[in-house]
Amino acid sequence: EFAHSDAKSTTGDMSKDNKASAWLLEAEHHSSKFDMLGYVRQRDGGFGTGFLNRSEDATRKFGFDGRVRLTHDLALTASAWQEDFLDTDMQRRAGRALLEYRTNATTLRAGLLYANDRMMDGTAKESTLVQIGGTHRLMNNRLELDAQSEFALGGKDDSVDFPARHRVGARFAATKDINLVASYEIAEGDAVKARTFRAGFDIQPWAGARITASGNQQDIQEYGPRTYAAFGLAQSLPLSKNWTVDFTVDSNKT
Repeated sequence: EFAHSDAKSTTGDMSKDNKASAWLLEAEHHSSKFDMLGYVRQRDGGFGTGFLNRSEDATRKFGFDGRVRLTHDLALTASAWQEDFLDTDMQRRAGRALLEYRTNATTLRAGLLYANDRMMDGTAKESTLVQIGGTHRLMNNRLELDAQSEFALGGKDDSVDFPARHRVGARFAATKDINLVASYEIAEGDAVKARTFRAGFDIQPWAGARITASGNQQDIQEYGPRTYAAFGLAQSLPLSKNWTVDFTVDSNKT
């Protein structure tokens, strides 16, 4: 996949004029026991028209994702990747392995994550996290309770994107088409300390449609409290047995 963008400023600010490209190569394999994906992608700085995640601006990333079904109830997933920031000497190398046991009502997870970030000054920031979590469904699957903890081994939680995290959440099917959701998360690391509460709902008002909305309260030690709302609409429209059109609108307001 290849894409190119040409942006020009309407205010005369030449620094906002930019021609940039992005590309992606992927290889996939799927079978009754294995799912595997290998990829490499690059995005030049300033690519797009302002609608993409800026954290991936001017980056090259390659990696591998895999899943192995060990038994009917047990599966192992693994990921490894390297991300290079093209405008600086920063680099991230990371890997994750997760063992998941799934039954009709319960899912249990246990895994390990490692991330090594090379910063602009050459120093390294490392996170080594153990992940333990579970999901349990009650009341004929109307109520879903979820809890997860990611704690650091040897105090290594320096990576800005991989601090120690502790989260509890719930989802309740009020009706066949309306789900109420809520969660609370604590993030504790060398680079971030935050508390986030989220409450909202998602609705399926008609076939192929989904509406989501939530209110969020977050307290980040470095920046203080903030309140924000997120909402979105997704519509899937089957045209034939082989063709489907998907349309989405998402928004966040702080």
